[in-house]
Amino acid sequence: IVAFHRSPQGEGSALVVAGTSVTGTEAAAEFLLNDAKLEPWLRKATSQGGLAGFDILIHDRNLAGHAPEPEVIAFHRTNR
Repeated sequence: IVAFHRSPQGEGSALVVAGTSVTGTEAAAEFLLNDAKLEPWLRKATSQGGLAGFDILIHDRNLAGHAPEPEVIAFHRTNR
């Protein structure tokens, strides 16, 4: 997953990059660091000129321990 959430009180924010395996976490990080893959989803998470919170569920195919192509399978935008 790649998730971004703001504190309800506006005191801070958190970015979570995680997977159920090492290759899953690598796939999430690869997705996050790839502007071409991330930018369309950031546009969907933008509201009234600011970035809202979001959750992105990523699927990768584990081929011999490598995560070749992260693929978004679910997206959720929060109100904050």
